[in-house]
Amino acid sequence: CRTVLAFLVAPSTLAIHRIVQAEAGRVPGLAEAFFAAGPAAGRARLAGWIAEEQRSGRLRADADPVEAAGHLGALLRGDLWLRGFKGEADGGAA
Repeated sequence: CRTVLAFLVAPSTLAIHRIVQAEAGRVPGLAEAFFAAGPAAGRARLAGWIAEEQRSGRLRADADPVEAAGHLGALLRGDLWLRGFKGEADGGAA
């Protein structure tokens, strides 16, 4: 989780999100391409990791890995990520 969170609040990650948001209305298909290559791909990797942890017995196997990845991603993009958008270099982490 720390690696994913560090990526989410990295200045380069926040910058690309700003660019995509700013240009998506002007550039057809940009938002869809970004989502497929970024957030959707990341969620798929996270779901794969969760499934592997379930198979190994380190995580409960009664949850859908894709749904769990979506929930975990949403938690990681919470307040800390939003503070990063305010310009706090580390997302406001202490």
